[in-house]
Amino acid sequence: MATWEELRRILDDKLQQQLALEREKLKTVGPYPVSADDIWKHNTIPSYQRAIKDISRSRAGNASAGSIPEFAKQLAVEILQDSNLMVDQTSAQFTKFCEATMRMYLEFAEQRVLLNDHARSFKPVSLPAPSTLAPMPPSSPRISEVVEKYCKEMVAGGNWTAKTESEYRGGYQTLVTIIQDIPVALVDYKAAQFFKETVMGLPSNMSKKPLYRGRPIKDILAMNIPKEELLSISKINTLLSRISSLFGWALKNGYTPTNPFSGLKIKEKVADHEKRDPFSATDLKALFSSPEYLTGKASHPYHYWLPLLGLFTGARIDELCQLHLEDFYQVDGLWVISINSNGDKKLKNLASARIIPLHTRLMALGLVDYISCLKKKGYARLFPELKKRRDGYSQDASKWFLRFRVRCGVTGKNKPFHSFRHTVIDCLKQKNVPKEIIAAIVGHRDESITTNTYGNPYGPAALAGTVENLIFPIDVSKWKM
Repeated sequence: MATWEELRRILDDKLQQQLALEREKLKTVGPYPVSADDIWKHNTIPSYQRAIKDISRSRAGNASAGSIPEFAKQLAVEILQDSNLMVDQTSAQFTKFCEATMRMYLEFAEQRVLLNDHARSFKPVSLPAPSTLAPMPPSSPRISEVVEKYCKEMVAGGNWTAKTESEYRGGYQTLVTIIQDIPVALVDYKAAQFFKETVMGLPSNMSKKPLYRGRPIKDILAMNIPKEELLSISKINTLLSRISSLFGWALKNGYTPTNPFSGLKIKEKVADHEKRDPFSATDLKALFSSPEYLTGKASHPYHYWLPLLGLFTGARIDELCQLHLEDFYQVDGLWVISINSNGDKKLKNLASARIIPLHTRLMALGLVDYISCLKKKGYARLFPELKKRRDGYSQDASKWFLRFRVRCGVTGKNKPFHSFRHTVIDCLKQKNVPKEIIAAIVGHRDESITTNTYGNPYGPAALAGTVENLIFPIDVSKWKM
């Protein structure tokens, strides 16, 4: 157990280190904008003061009057972990350390304001003597430099598609725009919180809408943006998660002493399964009673086959739109679909690769015959009419399905093509199909140590009976060539 002398020393060292980093930042990129002062003076500093007051009440035994704020615990634990020290979090020593941690951060925040005032002014300001500061740490690469290294590694490892890289880079550019391209080691919890609070006031699709495109962020924040146009909590959390991944990588590679974005995601009241709704029986009847399915004819083959494949496989739209004819074949007399990343095909992750038994309903509607016809004509892909865009082959199909379902009377933003996937999973779940089997069919990672670590993946014969359990109340005419 650490002594109080040891605990006090690491807080002293932490304060000196942060002041040294702040001085280095001021030398390289200059002071923060004056608006940052307002956040420190009216938000950050008061929050530390309130925390100190609450913890002091707790130490006095007045539990009803105060407690240890969660952010204070997090900062204290982070410092202990970085110093390889242990303190029982139920002990009075830990409570005392939390209060001391808040006092240290309060001191830093107050000194930070003075340092930035001094950097903006030509008048002498009373500041701590430089001789009392710890030695300057080695220079840290700027955020943009770390972004380049991280993205290069992720692409080289085959972890990202071109679309994924573009999305992550877009988020990192937003980070640099808001907190500037400072050395990555200087991005602390206050900067991370400032970023989070800023993006919560930004509109969605900011770069695409003429009203916001090209405007400075401070001007956009000053606008009266309707609540419904703001970034959704889900998108903010995705952005924070991507930035946390960047800083987690930077931490492991020695570019920064901490990951200030860890644990910053906003808690949502909406459960994960409620974000996308499965199609109801009424929805399915409406979709599959359209002229395409009453006549067996469509302007393009994917208008007919894509929703059916989604309903009887649970596959993602990207996976289906990029299928080749050679991905359909027989294994021991059983027709299957191979979801793979061969050639120019891309998968979401390693678990997405799988072999799915072909539902007999699809064969009865003429899918195998359609495939044979395409082969005779010399085609290689299941939907040759779909062209490859930046994000793959599904862009045109995705836009078409939105128009199609609205035309059929199936509305609501929570019912995209992905709802077929939710429909399949929900159907199998309600029939008590083991989650490992469902994961094998839809391409989710099997979290079971037993089934994921030992033995081979489920073969088509083991999955065929479950796939045939996908029974839906639709009446569809056979495809007409």
